[in-house]
Amino acid sequence: MFYADGQKYADAMEPIAKEARNRGYNVEFTDDFSRTADIGFYNNHTYNIPKINSKLSVIMHHGLDQGFGDNWSRFDIGLIPGPKKKKQWYDSSHKPNTRPNIGMFTVGWPKSDIVFYDDFKHKTEELKNNLNLSPGRTIIYAPGFENSGKMEEFINKSRAISQNLLIKHSPAATDKKLKPLYDKYCQDDDVYIIDSEQNIMNCLALADILVSDGSSVLREASFTHTIPVSVVDWPEKIGDNINPESLPSFVIRAKRIHLDSSLQNIFENHEEHLENMTKKRKNHYTNVGKASQTTMDLIDGIVEDNELVLNAVEGKTVKNITKTIFVGKMLSSRFYYTIRDGVVDNMPNKYREILEDSIIDQMIYSTDEKVKKYR
Repeated sequence: MFYADGQKYADAMEPIAKEARNRGYNVEFTDDFSRTADIGFYNNHTYNIPKINSKLSVIMHHGLDQGFGDNWSRFDIGLIPGPKKKKQWYDSSHKPNTRPNIGMFTVGWPKSDIVFYDDFKHKTEELKNNLNLSPGRTIIYAPGFENSGKMEEFINKSRAISQNLLIKHSPAATDKKLKPLYDKYCQDDDVYIIDSEQNIMNCLALADILVSDGSSVLREASFTHTIPVSVVDWPEKIGDNINPESLPSFVIRAKRIHLDSSLQNIFENHEEHLENMTKKRKNHYTNVGKASQTTMDLIDGIVEDNELVLNAVEGKTVKNITKTIFVGKMLSSRFYYTIRDGVVDNMPNKYREILEDSIIDQMIYSTDEKVKKYR
């Protein structure tokens, strides 16, 4: 069972599901976390997963920009995409919340496997034809958050450099906020609005360059040979600035005032940038094109032979007192959510609307932020 309550969660796990189907497993996707399963794959934040209802549970990231602050100790197996994340996990592995019951395993980034499917080029070409792109250069804009005039600035800075400007927002973005922007540019010959539900990997494959804020899509661009550019002084959210140090080394940093000249430089030295990115990608991801196969090899070994065909990543020692404190906080968190969800979920809508505008709602939000990492 693949537990996914949104398109971005499903996309990140679909290649594993395909590999599982090919091996004879019965595969289902569901947004109902109460359903039971023999094997369950999860990739949401753990505070959004009320209860684990699978006999064998696997947790993974849905975005490559995520860390290890969630409570993965509730699960049996944790998946890591490559060396950089492995090091990041090791540095925090003394914390009990980072330690699944069986272990952490470096398998690669399954979402990227579709790039190596036989039909990937065909689907990408089909998307290109549907958009009716012009010949020439193509740049895609795919932000984590749409705010602060970023889309308009991208178009103004890029249209003199590229014949095709693709706009791709996350499925989580609100249509209400985007509609005025789409209406403003949808008739422009060089601007192409892509359905937010379209798989990002096919979109990236259409482009020479990706422009974003600090979104995880910057990390995925390397799989499609698309040069990723982060405009580091674009805010991700209101008042939330990008930390350039958190970006992979193959991501090009640009200032918004120099975005046009940065893009021009990339086109003029495209092969050099591409070679540099491909070389550095090896430091971030393992089993490129075979991450889903590696993942299912691990599952097969456990299910069929009760053996681990991969070595678990070794972590730091977790002190007993740290374990005890963590368990106490985790139990307190469960008690809090039992009361909170029981009251809010059973509250009549008219009272819930009143609550949303009150200081009590602010108190609940503040408490959620403090306890959710233990859920």
